[in-house]
Amino acid sequence: MKKLLSLVLILLLLVSLALPVAAVRDTSFEARLAAELKQLGLFQGVSDTDFELDREPTRPEALAMLVRALGKEAEAKAAGLKHPFTDVPIWCNDIVAYAYANKLTNGQTETEFGVGAVTAAMYLTFMLRALGYTSGNNAAEDADFVWYSPFALAQQVGILPARTELTHFWRADAVTVTYAALNAEMKDGSGTLAQKLIAAGVFSAEVFERVYRPDVFETEVSGDPAPAALQLENGAMRVAVGDAIAADLDGDGTAETVRLWLDRTDYGYNVHLSIDGKEYTDAMYADVGYFDCPDNSWWAITDLDGADGLLEIAVQDWGPSDDLTTGFFRFTGGKLRWLGSVEGFLFYDSGSGSVTLAGDGTVRSEMRLSVLQTWWTTAQYAIAPNGRFAPVAQDFYAANNPDQQITLLCPLYAWDAPDGARQTLPAGTEALLVGTDNVRWIKLQLADGSAHWLHLTEDGGYALEGPDGAVYSWEALDGLLMAD
Repeated sequence: MKKLLSLVLILLLLVSLALPVAAVRDTSFEARLAAELKQLGLFQGVSDTDFELDREPTRPEALAMLVRALGKEAEAKAAGLKHPFTDVPIWCNDIVAYAYANKLTNGQTETEFGVGAVTAAMYLTFMLRALGYTSGNNAAEDADFVWYSPFALAQQVGILPARTELTHFWRADAVTVTYAALNAEMKDGSGTLAQKLIAAGVFSAEVFERVYRPDVFETEVSGDPAPAALQLENGAMRVAVGDAIAADLDGDGTAETVRLWLDRTDYGYNVHLSIDGKEYTDAMYADVGYFDCPDNSWWAITDLDGADGLLEIAVQDWGPSDDLTTGFFRFTGGKLRWLGSVEGFLFYDSGSGSVTLAGDGTVRSEMRLSVLQTWWTTAQYAIAPNGRFAPVAQDFYAANNPDQQITLLCPLYAWDAPDGARQTLPAGTEALLVGTDNVRWIKLQLADGSAHWLHLTEDGGYALEGPDGAVYSWEALDGLLMAD
């Protein structure tokens, strides 16, 4: 029993170590802004000094900020409206009821409003609506922006300070966005949001002039430093997700400011990319289609070919079941172009990954072989005539796990060479998997050192030839390590 308890405790410790830990952030700058917003009646905390800035904002909190930014909080509290939701906190009942009645928000179901965390995209959408901009469900709609991708417009109108953390969006970030929005112009040109709220009686002009610092993001130390200088090592530089880098992508002698960040959704993360302040997210997804599970730690700037003067943007993706890939993009002529992907990562948290850049336009990485779906090999990728990465064909692929020992479960045909004589290996024969042509032939090494070749019934297939007909590999070979 003690051994079992010890094992359980060890497993719990290992699991806890594997869980992602939120980065430690200094929110003292945002705390000063929050105190100033509180004096304007736009932000609240759990006390006069504790604003709980180090956690994600909830949907009710974000909605309350929207209603306040619209100058409608007093009206909402006096309206006495009702809503159909059963999960709304008591303090937010009037605000949710007002917003629901005025079609500012909907519930997640008929009876649940939803009290989970909001993303950066959701909060920026609320603030853009407060400025009079309209959001749509897709680019085809007659709207100012698509609700799940408000970043470009938010940056354009000045409500997205550089220090705002978009991947791990906290209440601290809601403070910076809200503070910046007060100095932003309304869409209709009637003045700033602050002037609108003054006219609505939310706060007085005297209080605003005394409290608000319009140049605060210029005079204070930014939480997001200026773009880092490019320092390539072995043809690549890893960059933390959310950070910016200065890199001359198109070789024109002028460095572009490149930033990649993630926006959390109910299903994972969306990748966002901006170059010199312009968002290229739609262009990126138009080519790649989708990312299964983008790495939320690192992206990279690479120099695939040291002779062409171009640099690339590399995005790492964990895939649907740890099928790791690194995708590459080039930016030339003001357009983003997808070069394709290779298997493996350039970087892990612990250091370099399996992808290495030769500097001549080729990449070396592990590739999962299609034959038997059972092993990996080191392969070379190059950009094909269609402009996309493709594996360079090889006559023979050596297995990266050459100690994989298998035992025949039934008799199989074997050749001493692909064009040699055939014999039959009996059931019980033990051998090592050595390699393959990745088409039809699998090379074995027997205990006596002799080499033999098994033959598949079809290209890249799983069935082996034997005296009893075709036999699937998992029925013919014991000890086969099937890749998922």
